[in-house]
Amino acid sequence: FPVTIPLVFGVCIGLVSRDEEMAVVANKAIVLWDGESTGSKNMIDIMKKRYGADSVYVKRVGTK
Repeated sequence: FPVTIPLVFGVCIGLVSRDEEMAVVANKAIVLWDGESTGSKNMIDIMKKRYGADSVYVKRVGTK
């Protein structure tokens, strides 16, 4: 997903994060999550808050 917000040293300095931008154009998400990544967790939380728990399917990956 292309970044359209200003970044300084790779960090979002805008009011809207890249995850929030993605949530604007999609009302459903499939997230592959290792249970540790804060970026994936943020996307999960944004989707649940914006569209409800049924809007995101989380597949745990890389766990033993």
